[in-house]
Amino acid sequence: MGDEVIDLKDEKKQELMDILDCNGNPTGEVHVRGSGSAHHGYVGAVTVCVINSQGQMLIQQRVNDKGWGGLWDVTCGGAMTHGETPQMSAMREVKEEMGLDIDLTGVRPSLITTFSNGFSFCFVVNRDVEMEEVVLQKEEVQDARFASKEEILELLKEEKFVPYRPSWVEYVFDFARQEFVF
Repeated sequence: MGDEVIDLKDEKKQELMDILDCNGNPTGEVHVRGSGSAHHGYVGAVTVCVINSQGQMLIQQRVNDKGWGGLWDVTCGGAMTHGETPQMSAMREVKEEMGLDIDLTGVRPSLITTFSNGFSFCFVVNRDVEMEEVVLQKEEVQDARFASKEEILELLKEEKFVPYRPSWVEYVFDFARQEFVF
């Protein structure tokens, strides 16, 4: 972060993220989300993909006034905040956005990918969820439903889904298939 000093007492006022090294490990430096790129490292993000025993993913539709507004997305995702492990971030995000309690303590990410300025830690969770269990975070999510791999790939083609690579979506479903037979 260069010469900028961050007062950690102001953490509630701004979203802080750990700066990660090229291996995804925290460097001890902190980045203020939205202040540009982490110049001396990378940041972390998480995604959670809940897939049921019928081979359908729980997907969410983002609210219109957020990035990728109105588009469908995986079960949940977001930034890793200061002091969190990928597991902690994923559990927090799925609770905040979908109201689901999922314990990922000691669980390795199913897939780790990189993007221009960071790492994305993806957790594929095989779990049957009833829609009655889902409680949407109205500030971020306007709808949720289950969708098959084929439906998601079609939404991608129609540009109605956050622009993940189709091969990434295929991999997530293939990974889930290792646990459930659908």
